Amino acid sequence: MLRCVIQRASNLREKDGRLSDPLCGVIFRGSKKKTKVIKNNINPVWNEGFEWDLKGIPLDSGAELHLVVKDHEKMGRNRFLGESRVALRDILNSPNLAASFTVSLLDTKRNNTGATLSLQVSYIPPPGMTPFFQPPPQPEAREKPVELDTVTVFSLDTMGEEDTESMLMMEQTDDPDTGSHQGPHQGGQGGQETPTGNHP
Repeated sequence: MLRCVIQRASNLREKDGRLSDPLCGVIFRGSKKKTKVIKNNINPVWNEGFEWDLKGIPLDSGAELHLVVKDHEKMGRNRFLGESRVALRDILNSPNLAASFTVSLLDTKRNNTGATLSLQVSYIPPPGMTPFFQPPPQPEAREKPVELDTVTVFSLDTMGEEDTESMLMMEQTDDPDTGSHQGPHQGGQGGQETPTGNHP
């Protein structure tokens, strides 16, 4: 489902000092809808909404709305006031699949008329289907702290083991005076030297 709300136009052209009776037509995929006529107003406010049933076909990146504003004439053809095309790519890239636009109205030679048109467009995808353009994935902020905590704990345990081994190696060093190996003290007597002096 595609929805469009034609809100307002501003600074529409006058003709021979006469205010326009503007209406706005909206064309999507060859289907045309139009607003009511507002009498004698160059800044009309419509606030009219329209819907298109997409028949289960998702909106694609090249979709657009063709907008045409005309001056309603009681006799003959309506007078052209300006037109614009709105690409719907921004809607597909929007998190809520909706967007507001204020576009310039162009004349038949693609020159800016000085008038603008404001509208809102929203898109409801078919059930079970996703938009053509997906928003970038959000980073999972919780995974990295968990991994860092695991690495930190492992690193601390490793350092503890290395410190213990270093202490054992320091205890089991050679005596620099005798060249003999000094082991750990046992039974409260280990490590005591036997007197070597001569008895009288």
